[in-house]
Amino acid sequence: MPLNQPGATAVKSGTYTGDNSVNRAIPHGLPRTPRGVIIAAVDVVQPAIARPGFLITDTVAKAIQLKGDVASTALAVTAMDSTNFYVGNATGYSTSANVSDYNYFWVAIG
Repeated sequence: MPLNQPGATAVKSGTYTGDNSVNRAIPHGLPRTPRGVIIAAVDVVQPAIARPGFLITDTVAKAIQLKGDVASTALAVTAMDSTNFYVGNATGYSTSANVSDYNYFWVAIG
């Protein structure tokens, strides 16, 4: 189904720079709560080094760190809502998609 038809899945994307804060709100721009958000990280200091990706779903309010084909860490974050998804857990910012000065690229799927 094309994305411009009523009832189709909505997709938005964007970027943010990490800031080591807890449950940081990132506006997703969708007309409803996303079904999931996929996040990729780039270290500004060492951009050539591959960093793990992240997944946040509408059924689990956790930033799930992905390494290869394995979900290695899941840290709790605030549940997504119709305006924002959330990143950052004080237990580990590197494993919850909010390390200071990392650039993050995300795709929200509605």
